[in-house]
Amino acid sequence: MSQAEGPPPELTPRGGPVADVLEVIRTLYMMVCHLMGNTVTSDVVDSARVCIKVFLSAFERMDSKLRAEESVPMWITSYNFISLMNLPEAMTHFGPLRNLWEGGGQGEKMIQQVKPIMRGLRKNWQRQVMTKLMCNMALNRLVSCQMQVNDPVAIGDDASIEGTEESSAGGAGALYKCYASAVAVLTAFHQNVPLSVVILNDGSYGCIVERGARLVPLIRLHVAWTKIGMSYYQWTCNIDAVVTMRGRVISHYALMLPRLTATGLPRIGNENSSQYAVITSEWEELNKEGVVGLV
Repeated sequence: MSQAEGPPPELTPRGGPVADVLEVIRTLYMMVCHLMGNTVTSDVVDSARVCIKVFLSAFERMDSKLRAEESVPMWITSYNFISLMNLPEAMTHFGPLRNLWEGGGQGEKMIQQVKPIMRGLRKNWQRQVMTKLMCNMALNRLVSCQMQVNDPVAIGDDASIEGTEESSAGGAGALYKCYASAVAVLTAFHQNVPLSVVILNDGSYGCIVERGARLVPLIRLHVAWTKIGMSYYQWTCNIDAVVTMRGRVISHYALMLPRLTATGLPRIGNENSSQYAVITSEWEELNKEGVVGLV
């Protein structure tokens, strides 16, 4: 401060504007939506290829303002970024990428069961490991079946918050949750937690209750807020207007995602509560025009 030239210049933060970060998030979301659908056509593949290039371009704009001038761009040095360009070709040859997931028991999780029975690479180790693995799996399956006979699985305590149970239509693989009652839906709605909903072919929304027999309607009012391309609508829930599901056709399975506070907590009891964005199991979303489709 006592220098003849005065105080040193103030150092500004490295990096570009926040808009660059938001653009990376928006283009990443757009890319994932086009990559993770259940159906693949030539148009979907072409759109996915464009979205990948748009995302990489947005990431490069952000990264160029963060790295040193002589540094190599991050998207070139990281195989995860480069391999994105291979995904459209993989979709053409193998179909939906979500079907190629290798986690769970059908993929990498199987390693957890194989490692404990490995005893070195001795003669015929492959056959011995596979025999032991199959015996363990068969024994576990028998024990599991016997436990279900003696003590049928009940609804867990964690479901009591939202009053949900697994859908009788699809069990663990169901595309929607079947809520225990209309009151449970209303409670979850006012708590501003994510909701499992169905969209009927007439454009109406609702939560399934009573083991798939009835529907609690959710009424969409108007666009209340838009952020990073997602439109949050104001909604109402009327448990006095519960209708039967008989004769009604489901066109989409979806999640309603609540608008959160800056700290990530639900907005409860203020003017911004009961505001939800909608995204379907096909990664399509409800846009500001009120149409469900890809971003």
